[in-house]
Amino acid sequence: MKSDLKLDCELRGTTAEVALTGDLDMAGAFKLEPAIERMVSDTAVERLVVDLAGVQFIDSAGVGSLVATQDRLSDLGIDARFRRPSEAVQRVLDVSGVRDIPFA
Repeated sequence: MKSDLKLDCELRGTTAEVALTGDLDMAGAFKLEPAIERMVSDTAVERLVVDLAGVQFIDSAGVGSLVATQDRLSDLGIDARFRRPSEAVQRVLDVSGVRDIPFA
């Protein structure tokens, strides 16, 4: 069953935290990337932490979104970290060979 991605965004000093719940598929990526862009462009964010514990499903678009987010923010001098990947997310990351995204 499909579960739309929900984002809970919070700013703590210079750290932006985003907790995700639901499916990180193409539709979810279209929600995630602009939300992160708004957070980092409107404030003096030095670090972004994305909590993946609530992600129930991730596909190639979701993986691509995580990698693109990390690359884009790195270019801006923002430290992007991901934490607590659910078992389903970790399995897809392992199978897809994504080892470049940093985990907090």
